Amino acid sequence: MMGRESRRRGIGQALRTSIFMSRDFSILIFAEIVVGLGFGLLTPIVPKFIEILKIGEAEMGILYALFAVSFVLAMPPSGYLADRIGRKKMLIGGVLLFGFTTLALAFINASWQFAVLRIFEGVGAAMAAPAGFALTIDLVPAEKRATALAAVGTAETIGIFAGPAIGGFVAGQINFYYPMYVGAALSFVCAYILSLIHEPPIGVMAEKSSLLTMFGAWKRNMEQNRKLVALTTRGLVMGVVQGLWNLGLI
Repeated sequence: MMGRESRRRGIGQALRTSIFMSRDFSILIFAEIVVGLGFGLLTPIVPKFIEILKIGEAEMGILYALFAVSFVLAMPPSGYLADRIGRKKMLIGGVLLFGFTTLALAFINASWQFAVLRIFEGVGAAMAAPAGFALTIDLVPAEKRATALAAVGTAETIGIFAGPAIGGFVAGQINFYYPMYVGAALSFVCAYILSLIHEPPIGVMAEKSSLLTMFGAWKRNMEQNRKLVALTTRGLVMGVVQGLWNLGLI
């Protein structure tokens, strides 16, 4: 019992140390929670768009999936640009793009408008995701990066889980459009918070990177360890399953 309690205390201390290891990383953690809230707020009100846009469930499924499609396609160039122009700029740009598209959802009346905004939402998410993890690596020392990345993932997950509850409550207590206003406001607040981070200078290696760097690195790592193929396949399958589960629940 004493050994188990000591391990729990050690894990708790490690998390506290990672979260509060620096002012800039603490800001990033808070921003990730806000980003997660923004992503989850709209989930409970998606079925209402079927009624407003006068479309069927099958068409809504296709439109809803456009977010994931654009996210995947925009991820490699977003990671490349994060290396070239800076993580903070890409992160703020992605959050702002997501905020504007979320606000615009309150004014649409056609399915093509919903489709365009879902595509831009995916691009905004792709701009923010790799930049956020890269900035985490830049802000923390090498020996604490695993714990720091876990803390960032936990912060975003907390926001994603809390978002639907808040969005559903706001929509039920006020009206259908307010979750979009709240989501946009959170994005703009988050962009301001992120602007307070002092970003370290980009290293020399970033200047020599190319758009295909990530694929070359994956290939080299795969040649060294074939388990990476299984890990990549697992991530793909889990992503598909999670997307189907979310859409079915909605």
